[in-house]
Amino acid sequence: MTLGELLSQYVANPDHSTLTPLQQAVMDAANYDPLVLIETRLNPLFEASDHQGIIDLLHRQMPGLFLSPTVHAYLSQAHQELGDETGAQRERQAAQLAMQTLISSGNGSHEKPYRVLRVSDEYDVLTYLEATSTSQRTVDEDNRVFDVLTTTDGTEVWFELLWRNRGAAS
Repeated sequence: MTLGELLSQYVANPDHSTLTPLQQAVMDAANYDPLVLIETRLNPLFEASDHQGIIDLLHRQMPGLFLSPTVHAYLSQAHQELGDETGAQRERQAAQLAMQTLISSGNGSHEKPYRVLRVSDEYDVLTYLEATSTSQRTVDEDNRVFDVLTTTDGTEVWFELLWRNRGAAS
């Protein structure tokens, strides 16, 4: 099944049974990198106001960056700057879907961690929660790996690292 078909199934019926194959397809992409630091590659393009360059760079990284709220927000902004309202709206919707996917995947507790495709997703969730991380630790238990971020108010926010848990993530 194609990524587009998996996305259509998920949009029509957004639950674990349709999300898991979509996430798996993203992780199976040849250009998927859960540790990607896309901002470092985008900063020179932003500084040069090269909005088409931003779009081109991010599209070359698809589907590996698919379902990243930040990436879709960058794409929306670049399309907006180029006067492409249709593209900007499409990417705004993709960013909202990606964020809703993250937020609805858990509640950040040990029992119901947020399920993330990449480290940057953890920081997207913290931004959404209006929280700031002061420390991070990795926890390996029951054949699953988690990042646990402690926020400025002492709250622990748990994230399940799907790329480390492929056998246990179902």
